[in-house]
Amino acid sequence: MFGTPAWRAPACGRFLVLLLVLLAAAPAAAAQEITVEDVWMRPPLGNRGAAAIYLTIHNAADVADRLVAVSSPAAGRAEIHTHILEDGVARMRRIEGIDISPGGSAILAPGGDHLMLFDLADGLMDSSAAGHWKDERLRVVLEFAVAGTVEADFEVRMMAPDAPDAHAH
Repeated sequence: MFGTPAWRAPACGRFLVLLLVLLAAAPAAAAQEITVEDVWMRPPLGNRGAAAIYLTIHNAADVADRLVAVSSPAAGRAEIHTHILEDGVARMRRIEGIDISPGGSAILAPGGDHLMLFDLADGLMDSSAAGHWKDERLRVVLEFAVAGTVEADFEVRMMAPDAPDAHAH
């Protein structure tokens, strides 16, 4: 009376509906293929307002993926960085992304690839204990070329005095 009922729609129309449903579900399924663990941040040095985040990314998918962007509500700006040796001095440099092979992992650790947070939000320090970070978990948002968005909580950790310095310029 008002058109063809959905159950009587041409096969082509049903196929398009099924295709749209599958495409809509694909990013969510791909995101489950990327997992992160051991996410933590070193407190910033002095009043520089920048801090490094370290983590391990696992790609359980059958295809390679690439970390292409990062953000956090705890910072005004976030970037993907690596260390390079330049004239005998270790320096941080922004990079466009980090590749993760199928079934592989990427370890972001002090002295190597890492994430940098800049313009840290006010209120991250515990005002009742000068110079101490609040004991709370913060959030980082990772954007992958294939998997899409993956969110993870991180904690602030102090490091041993002899640990490599990820903030070396």
